[in-house]
Formats: sequence, C-alpha cells, structure tokens
Amino acid sequence: MNTSRTNSIKSGRPLPAIQKKWALGLVLAGLLTYQPCVSCYAQESSSQSTNQEPVTATLDQGVADDDHYQHFLLLFNERKENHQKINQLYASMPIGVVQAQAEQRKKINAYLIRNLEIENEMVQTAVSALKTPRPPQPALVNLLMLRIERRLDGKNSRIYFDPPQALKLLEAFDESNPDLPDLTSYLYYANLLSNRFSKAREILENATAKGFTVPATTAPELEAYEKKWKQELEYRSVELADNDLPRVLFETDAGNIVVELFENQAPNTVNNFVALVEDGFYDGLTFHQVDSTLSCQSGCPQGDGTGGAGYQIPCEGQAPNSRRHFTGSLSMAHDGPDTGSSRFLIARQPLPHLDGKNTVFGQVTEGMPVVYSLRRAQPGNTRAHPRPPNRILKATVIRKRDHPYVPRKITDNKPEPDK
Repeated sequence: MNTSRTNSIKSGRPLPAIQKKWALGLVLAGLLTYQPCVSCYAQESSSQSTNQEPVTATLDQGVADDDHYQHFLLLFNERKENHQKINQLYASMPIGVVQAQAEQRKKINAYLIRNLEIENEMVQTAVSALKTPRPPQPALVNLLMLRIERRLDGKNSRIYFDPPQALKLLEAFDESNPDLPDLTSYLYYANLLSNRFSKAREILENATAKGFTVPATTAPELEAYEKKWKQELEYRSVELADNDLPRVLFETDAGNIVVELFENQAPNTVNNFVALVEDGFYDGLTFHQVDSTLSCQSGCPQGDGTGGAGYQIPCEGQAPNSRRHFTGSLSMAHDGPDTGSSRFLIARQPLPHLDGKNTVFGQVTEGMPVVYSLRRAQPGNTRAHPRPPNRILKATVIRKRDHPYVPRKITDNKPEPDK
C-alpha cells in the first residue's frame, strides 16, 4: 500500500454525524489497490424497506481456494435471493384481504430476519479472513469498512450507532494491518466516543510521530476530555469502594438497562428520580426523543417531550462538584434553568456542551448495547407499517440508602403568601 501521501487525522470533537467522507474514500481507495484480485464496489441502498448493505463481488481466477471468500459469496448470493423474494412478496401483496396480507408480511419478516443473520455472518467471515496469513479480498474489506462507517455515523436504521462495536472491527484491522494509516481517524473517534481517552491519546501521539497532519484544535479538545475524565475516575473510585449508591433497573422492550445514581453530587435530583420510580411514574413511558448519535430521552407522560411530573426541581449541574457528560451518563432534560421534572436523557457519546447546564445524576452500569439500540417512533411508508417507539415496561429501584427519598421542589422555595 502506498503510504507516501499526506496523512491526516481530524479534530477530536464528537459530532452528531461524524464527518468522514474523505476518510472512507481514502480507506477504500488504499485497501482496494492493496488487494486488486477482486472487482467490487459498494453503495448506499435506496430501499426503505430492506435498507440493505449491497456488495457486488465476482470471483476471479486464482482465489477459488480462499475458503473465507467462498463462504462470503455463498452468503452474499443467499441474501440477494432473499431480497428478490421480498420484492416479489411486496409486489404481489393482496389488496383488501387483511388475513392474506398478514401472511404475506409474516413471510417478508422471516426473510428480513434471515438477512440480518446473514449480514452478521458475513461480517464475522470478513473478520476471520483478517486473522489469516492470506491477505483478505477487497470485497471483505469493503464490507467491514461500510459496517464501521455505519456504526459511527448513525444513519442506518438497522446498523445503529455503536462506537464500541465499530472499535472491535477497527481493532481487528489494526492487529492484521497495523501500517494502514487511513484507519487512524476512525480508531481515534471510536475510542474517544467510548470514553477511552487514554487510548485516544496514544493514537494521537503515534499519528503525530508518523507525520499525520493534526488540526490545532484536536489536542486541546482531547486534553479537556482527559481533565474531566480524571475527575470522573476519582469519583468512581470512591463510589466503588463505598458500593452503596442507589440503582434503578429499566426493563424496556429492547432489553434491560441498569443505572447507578450519583447521590453524593446530585442528592435532590436523585431524590426526585427515586421517588418517581417508586411511584411507578416511568412504567409504560416511551423514549420520545432519540438522536441516533447523541442521546435518547424518556420521562414524558405526553410522549412528545412537553410533559413532566407536575412540578419542577432546582438544577444541580452548576455546582463545583457536578458530574460531567460522558458516554452512558444519565442527565436531567429541561427547558431552562430550574425547569427539570421527570424527563431524562442517556448520553450515547460525551456531550461537553451540556456540562454545567444539565444535571448529571447517574451512569449506565449495565445495558449500553440496549441504549445504542433504542429507537423513536418512525412513520410508515408504502412498504412498511409505522414503527412504534421503544418504551420502558417497568422501572424498579433495586438498591438505595436507608433514608426517605423526598425531593425539594421549586414550589417549596416560594415565600408564604401574605395572610
């Protein structure tokens, strides 16, 4: 591979949609010239119903003995046939016959589920190919890079934003091809978005040493993250030793999430949250607002982000010891200072722009894959039914300290009326 061109790594600011078009182009161009045995290309699908990950590949002479690639082609062809069957079923959908339509959609869903299984198996096949002495075929590399891209940009409705999953694929590349410079930008971002700031620092320093051009803002931004993270680790060290913070279990229709509550730094917000959970307030509520890369929100009884518990509580995010927003942080959502009530958000990446504004009062300790998978409501189209938002089935306090959890409300601070 030609490594003589100017290397570069982008600024370390986590973005709602990672700006990586140039990076992906360089990666694919470099890798596809690195192994020119196979002609392949990939493009975004325009199908709203299947939203597939198309890869066109042909088997050239001399690679017929590549078991991984042969298996990949078998899977690819099966998926292609399934998509054709799905399109045929949609085209022949009965009109006005509800029972027949239901049977047809059942068949479609079976093919869609199978194709998800196939795509995951294709990814595992590509990863296995990286671990062999034989250089991987470009079609396999192409597939992995598309999967990494989609895990980092949050634009695909099925292959959702999940930096830790992207990181696993990137590390497989890094182990088998440590000298591929174009992977550096992706590795840096995936580590940064996964709260792995020390590793991001290592990648940045190595990139600088190898002659990468680094924007002037990257190092200061990373330094700011590291400073906040150092304080966060000090808090967590104390909490781990004491092991007595309250915990809440969210049973959702996507899986379970456990959060630990920062009662030491946000006592009133935690009092409010625990009291609402014990009252059953959150049971049945939807995740009414979900940004694929930033956060997911719940806690609105109206289901549109305008409702609350009927009262407001003071903010605690401006205190000197307030916690900061990292991936997995639990934070109060509000409409301005001292307007918090019941709505909360879970961060899917560090959110420094909310530090000092929103009160961070907990962190996810189990279930981050579930957090990444949560979806808001999606309207239907000509080929699919509307999809409802994910919801909290039940919220339960599974541990708390031995004292009453009674929040101080804004109304409690108002002066008594004149008699």
